[in-house]
Amino acid sequence: MKYKDYYSILGVDKSASAQDIKKTYRKLAKLYHPDKNPGNKEAEEKFKEINEAYEVLGDEAKRKQYDSIGKGYDFRGETEFDPSSFGFGGWEKTYTRTGAEQSDFSDFFDMLFGDFGFFRSHRGDIGAERSHLRSDQKKPRRQVELTARISIAEAYGGVHKNIKIKDAAGERTISFSIPAGITSGKKLKISKKAGSEAVSEDMDILVTVDIAEEPGLRLEGIDIIKDISLYPWQAALGTSITINLLGRKIKVNVPEGAQTDERLRLKKLGYKDMSGNEGDLYINIKIVNPKILTQEQRRLYESLMKTTGMMQENR
Repeated sequence: MKYKDYYSILGVDKSASAQDIKKTYRKLAKLYHPDKNPGNKEAEEKFKEINEAYEVLGDEAKRKQYDSIGKGYDFRGETEFDPSSFGFGGWEKTYTRTGAEQSDFSDFFDMLFGDFGFFRSHRGDIGAERSHLRSDQKKPRRQVELTARISIAEAYGGVHKNIKIKDAAGERTISFSIPAGITSGKKLKISKKAGSEAVSEDMDILVTVDIAEEPGLRLEGIDIIKDISLYPWQAALGTSITINLLGRKIKVNVPEGAQTDERLRLKKLGYKDMSGNEGDLYINIKIVNPKILTQEQRRLYESLMKTTGMMQENR
């Protein structure tokens, strides 16, 4: 029989804390999960090994019992292990698997912790139920990752979305709500437990929210950057304009001599996140020329051009 070095399987030290063991197990289980490695028999076997190792090392009582058989011996990897040399003689005679009794784990595990295992029959402190995966691991949960692309207005006010997914159960529409004030990159977990009837019992859907930039409107953290276009005379003389932004009418006073890409800051009028933090609104100035000039506008421009020429000559 092969000795199972559960510490080596998880890649942790024998002195590792329960928290470190759990953290490492979750990382490995995610890496070798069958859903991420379809048809990969090697990954499937690795996944089973990882679960078996965590079944022992993740349980304080089992870990202590497992450690007790290794004291004074240098077991490494899957070296040959003679059960009779360690007080486990007769195990094969006591318990022989049948087709209906296939274990989720190895012979080594069943020898120690199975229905007829040494620690059950001799110490009786593990319970009467057959040892399989931990209760929350009996059926590994599947995770489906999706992205929801929404506008700044939808993020600001909250929105209800429908997303179609396709799996072995067919195509389904998942409905969920995105709360007001969510920020880009946040993940929403959707499960049947959370109220989504279209989600399978063994499935969690992780939706990453992506807030899209729009022409002339974007987010920088929780600050909103809004482009506005001004004619040259508005920028030169100063003006007052009203903009519509996220359902609000905001008056903007532009000072004289405004320049392209100059920003005007309006405090606390930006984005408001889920924690109630308020950003600022920045008005980004873009100076544009009219495509069509009236005769009067052309006359005035020509007059300005002459004035500009005279000013350059006098420098």
